[in-house]
Amino acid sequence: MKKLCVILSLIIASVFMVSCSTSASEEIIVGDAKTVFSDYATASAEHFGSSGNTLQFISGNYKLNFVYDGGYSVTLANASADMFSSATPFRLHIKTNAGLSGSTEKLYSAKYRTVGKTDYGYKAVGFIRTDNGSVYRAEDNYYLQDGAFINDRKITCLYANPSDYGFASEYTFLSASNKSISNYKVFMPGSVFNSTGFYQEKASTYQLQRETDIPLPMLMLYDKTQSEGFIMQHYKPQISSIYGGGTDGTVNSDIKFGSMGYDCDGSNKTGGLTYIYPAHETKYIDMWTQSTTARRRYHENRTGFSHTYQIALQSVNQSTYIEAQTEGYIKAYNLENPTVGKKPLDTIYEQNIDLFSAEYKEFGSGSNKAAGIPFSIDVANKNVNQGYNFCSTFVGQQIQIGYQLYYYGTENNNATVKAQGKTMLDFWSSSKIVASGKFNYWKWTAGNNADGGKVDSYEQGFYSMRYIVDNSEGMLDA
Repeated sequence: MKKLCVILSLIIASVFMVSCSTSASEEIIVGDAKTVFSDYATASAEHFGSSGNTLQFISGNYKLNFVYDGGYSVTLANASADMFSSATPFRLHIKTNAGLSGSTEKLYSAKYRTVGKTDYGYKAVGFIRTDNGSVYRAEDNYYLQDGAFINDRKITCLYANPSDYGFASEYTFLSASNKSISNYKVFMPGSVFNSTGFYQEKASTYQLQRETDIPLPMLMLYDKTQSEGFIMQHYKPQISSIYGGGTDGTVNSDIKFGSMGYDCDGSNKTGGLTYIYPAHETKYIDMWTQSTTARRRYHENRTGFSHTYQIALQSVNQSTYIEAQTEGYIKAYNLENPTVGKKPLDTIYEQNIDLFSAEYKEFGSGSNKAAGIPFSIDVANKNVNQGYNFCSTFVGQQIQIGYQLYYYGTENNNATVKAQGKTMLDFWSSSKIVASGKFNYWKWTAGNNADGGKVDSYEQGFYSMRYIVDNSEGMLDA
């Protein structure tokens, strides 16, 4: 299981590099990137249905309904009722001010104008015209993949008025019966577990965070009364740049990451899930100042420009939240089916152990050595560019790495690797680190004095829950 943990950590980065797919043999141009995507799988007759003014896309006990009422809205239904709905599936955030002095924007929304049956599912098309006359087209291709409903979306600017400065698109589902967010338990990997309190306390409509901060870009709302969970997932993300990630109001088409989060609907806090591309964060928290500000990013309002992404919708039916959370994560992970290059994961794990072991170094003239691996290495020239400054948490993970070496050496009868891991763990549990009456130190500058260096002045008195948990978990594993 612990080997799996480090393998999954390696996969996190690779998840965002897997290419996505769109309609048959269509060539998509995003900025300077050009990719030709493969065909969708053909859907069977049992996946299609209709009822009155509603077109139905069926997967097991669930239906994605396209409901016509002067235009098409979308609902996700189980066997008895609608669970979640998107009254206006095409939503745009248009930046209305120039420059980077924060951002003002206007939200536009529209139903689909047309929905047509295809051999793979349904193609839905919608249009939005802004107050300034810019025109946008949404083409959403719905197909099935491993039982999940996938929306392969392409948003194109058909005409750009220069008075509109940028755009971001949104895909949102709200509780079909207007249930408050308090009726749900929420799950966002690495961020929110088994809680709704954080979101209930906020007044703004959205609580969003960058998907690059989420280990697996998925969200789940679990209905406590219905024992069902609704999952929204960014499927096959194609993230190739985080350029311009920090400034509110940035307009740059090289920004290729979005935001995911929960919709509280401001006034009545209706439960819902949202994806916005490129990323919008309504409550960006600066870790140093603890101040909260907005971070809203946009693509260019340029005639002919398009952006694309895919959203997967799934459901789980479990009697408890923990069972739904576990099944939901596994379903999302298996749907994503991430790969790391073309090598088996066991090989990649062993290569990482080889790297850790090769870069391991001991410091100090005393009996208890300061031992570990460098904070960073330049892969191109093998230069240890930040020295042997040991950080037990955050990016450094020295205790966790010590555990992995100790574990691997023990399981594989490798005395050298086992001893390296043990020496690292002995150092991080020594009196040099476990200071009396304080939390353990977490940053150490290596050196060749009797102690093997000294506590880094940067870390004195600065602690966070993440640091404490990282340190504790690694030592408990060991």
